[in-house]
Amino acid sequence: MNQQEAIQRWDTFLLKIRERANELLEPAHEQALALFIESGHDAQPIGNALHAIRLQVLELGKKVNDMWAEKVGSLMHESGLCSEHLHREKEKGTWLQFSLERDFALLDLDIRNQLAQQIAQLAKANETKSSSCTQCLAPLPIALHTYTSAHITCTFCNTVNTYEPGTYKRMLKGYFYDMARWSAREETKAEMEMKYLLNHASESTQPQAKENHQRAFEQLLEKYLSELKKLDPTTDVEKEKEFEMRRME
Repeated sequence: MNQQEAIQRWDTFLLKIRERANELLEPAHEQALALFIESGHDAQPIGNALHAIRLQVLELGKKVNDMWAEKVGSLMHESGLCSEHLHREKEKGTWLQFSLERDFALLDLDIRNQLAQQIAQLAKANETKSSSCTQCLAPLPIALHTYTSAHITCTFCNTVNTYEPGTYKRMLKGYFYDMARWSAREETKAEMEMKYLLNHASESTQPQAKENHQRAFEQLLEKYLSELKKLDPTTDVEKEKEFEMRRME
């Protein structure tokens, strides 16, 4: 087999892997919201389905790695391909493995945002327009961003009332994180790509790659936290920043 034939076979194999991945990811994007509604707005079935898809995506990536290690690499070497070109062809597979995982991560963000938007719509549709004091029936001063039970003192008669937000409004606060992450999806994509480049940087380019990744991570964190604060002004930004720093390590 000559060099051109070996490269064409490799490209064809990688294209088939990409097409198979698309067959997994695209229907999930289209069907997720319907499944969420059918399950009574239980996110667990969606989480299970996404986990199963991720395992299949990882298996596709493993096939790429195995194909190179067991067959393609030696074929290309035997065809007389120089070491520089061998590295370039191997990199095609490595990049595809990464891009499959990146695309799944972005799909996950998009689906979870779909669920969050559905809950936001239901929370708004079912929101209690006003709450009155149980003693004197005066309107209660309930803060806009109240998502859990709260004791509200009536400003007219000083009676302490218990405010209970609706089911969907209770759920909504937890979904703010998914909304904020979706708003930072471009920054997430950039951070993942900079991390990939860092992991594959040579010794001479590693310092710059590390700097680029740090900058991308900081931009991601800034965008995510600013969006979270917009959704819920009561957010403790420093606490969330500390959490995200640990999570991304």
